[in-house]
Amino acid sequence: DAYTWYARVTVRDPAPPTLTASGAALERPWVVPGSELKLDAADASGIERMQLLVDGSEVESRRFECDDTRPRPCVDRSVSFRIPVGLPEGRRTVTAVGIDAAGNRSERDFDIGVDGTAPVPGSAPAVSGGDAWRSTPSFEIEWQAPQTGDGSPVVASVLKVCPLGESAAVLSCLPDRRISAQPGAAASAPVVLPADGEWEAKVAFEDSAGNFDWGKASAPAVMRCDRSRPGPARIDAPIGWIGRSAANSLNLKVTPDRDLALPPSGIAGWAVSRGGLPGTGLDLQGETVEIPLAGTPEGVTDISVRAIGGSGLASPSVTTARVRVDESPPALEWSGLPGAGWSTEPVTVTARGRDQANLSGMGSGEGSPAAVRIRVDGGDADSQPGDSNSVEIREDGAHLVEAEAVDAAGNSSGKHRVTVRIDSTPPERLAFLPQDASDPRVVRIDSLDSGSGLTSVSLLMRRISGGDWVEVPGRLIGSRYEASIDESKLSQGLWEMEAVAVDLAGNERRSSRTLAGDPAVIAVPLRTATRIDGAFVGSGSNAAAGESVMTVPHGRPATVAGTLLDSEERPVAGAVVSLISAPLMSGGDWAPGGSIVTDRVGRFRFTLAPGPARRIRVVFDGDHRGLPSSRSFTLRVPAWTSLKASPRTVRVGRVAVFSGRLAGGMIPSGGKIVTLQALIPRRGWQPFAVARSNGWGEWSARYRFRASVGRAGYSIRAVVPSEAGYPFGSWVSSPIRVTAIG
Repeated sequence: DAYTWYARVTVRDPAPPTLTASGAALERPWVVPGSELKLDAADASGIERMQLLVDGSEVESRRFECDDTRPRPCVDRSVSFRIPVGLPEGRRTVTAVGIDAAGNRSERDFDIGVDGTAPVPGSAPAVSGGDAWRSTPSFEIEWQAPQTGDGSPVVASVLKVCPLGESAAVLSCLPDRRISAQPGAAASAPVVLPADGEWEAKVAFEDSAGNFDWGKASAPAVMRCDRSRPGPARIDAPIGWIGRSAANSLNLKVTPDRDLALPPSGIAGWAVSRGGLPGTGLDLQGETVEIPLAGTPEGVTDISVRAIGGSGLASPSVTTARVRVDESPPALEWSGLPGAGWSTEPVTVTARGRDQANLSGMGSGEGSPAAVRIRVDGGDADSQPGDSNSVEIREDGAHLVEAEAVDAAGNSSGKHRVTVRIDSTPPERLAFLPQDASDPRVVRIDSLDSGSGLTSVSLLMRRISGGDWVEVPGRLIGSRYEASIDESKLSQGLWEMEAVAVDLAGNERRSSRTLAGDPAVIAVPLRTATRIDGAFVGSGSNAAAGESVMTVPHGRPATVAGTLLDSEERPVAGAVVSLISAPLMSGGDWAPGGSIVTDRVGRFRFTLAPGPARRIRVVFDGDHRGLPSSRSFTLRVPAWTSLKASPRTVRVGRVAVFSGRLAGGMIPSGGKIVTLQALIPRRGWQPFAVARSNGWGEWSARYRFRASVGRAGYSIRAVVPSEAGYPFGSWVSSPIRVTAIG
């Protein structure tokens, strides 16, 4: 018989697989995308599946074939994964997963930095000491590595040095140099150039992930080396002697000898010497220069030059040009001038030329241009050979004299000009103008001097009966003199006047006549007398309107009004009237209280604000029509205080407090006395307490009632006495009623 047997075999594997990782992805803190991560997984039942996760997300999975009929269905596996391209750069958590045939799972996490971008360039490299041409091939290149932020740090700088210009066709770059670097750190490297010329140095950076790209290299730094020396110069110099004008316009032109090759660095400039050998330093910059001859000393001067190459090396050759110069002009001297002022006599002026010793001189030999030319007031010039020329001037006026000296080399002193002033005539007009009726104090004098002009006009006065002359100050405006007479310094009566005019030449004229030929006489006083007619307006507590002394209740305003009159009792309109006042107390200071202009009938009106008792003065300071005047007034104001009692009903033996406050301020420094009085039958008002206020005017007094039978009422009042240091008059308050119970 045939039988079929079935057997079920169950293989148990509770242990998870073991995972081992290696590869380039784990060899550095930072790796580039595509770096290999090699995983070895082993398990008793074998490995069925392996996965690669990045930041928890699956990026790659591999499943393997297994044979479930075998006791060990799967085998151990070795797999290579690659860090995916396109991952965001930065630190990433990479997880390796191994799953065995029984479904057991093992995981390993790795912190891997991913960076696939080469570093950006840092600061451009620089040549230590600058990029100018040098005569040595040794250089030092300096740079700074960039900061890499969240990416992989810079670990190396790579320096590339290559020739520039024509040298690039025949010379090769130097081998690249790799230099360790740190992010943001400064670095440097020495460079020795193998040949003269211009070379550039560029720096690119490598990060710890191995990223490097010459396309992201820095801007280049340029090194310039030239060890050759320039050749001689060529100088274009004038032939023979030159004068001042030629020396001022001519230059020595200096150029390299074009028959010789220039050094690579070219010609930076020239060392120049006058009268000796030039040094090796740079005096003039440029391949072609011009040396001005202006300033070259008179005589024979050797001017020598030496070429200086762009690298600072000097030519061994010196080129010299000989220059003969007489470039200083002769001096021109004046004599016979009357000084800076005016002359009253004819003047003879001489101009003389003087040349420097050992030069062409002022000799008048055959063919010599030496001469002195002179002209007056723009007329024809008079030229005399030799070193001097003279002219006589006799007419009044300001004359312009112009002279020029020319030496034998043709140098001119230039035109020198002086002014000769002659005035032999005193001022031709001097007279008093008619008196101005609008302001009789003003005296005006008309004067004229058409020659040298007026330097001063003065006004003298004395009493007509004789005596000393008194000078009156004034001012000269053009040809008109004006003075204002202060009649307060003159006695009344007739005064005669004399004008004195002096011109710039010192000529003087005196006059005591008017333009009409009349004697210049004035009568003092010149202005009319004035007076102020005024009084208080309205009524006060004890004064009628129209008085100059008035009492008003405390806190009330007052008004002063009046009229300004002249000596003939006519009103003075349009005059400024001021008010000043002072507190009616010892030491009270005067203070301004405003100003107004009188109306067309001479009236004025001032309103006084409420305040203390005051002395008042209305003042007219005078003007061009009238003399000053004033009027005084007195405004009396009584004091005032509040009064209250607490309590208003008090038992015998108890205290009542009386208090109040003075109005108006201006409390004396020690306070103000207030007296309390009570009305006593058959005895009248009797004082029973005295209080002194504080600086704010507040006062209080305590009183203890001692003897009373039954219920008694008292009338109480406050009395404020007048004091010399308090600008209010005495005052008595209205009584209040206080009841005492015995």
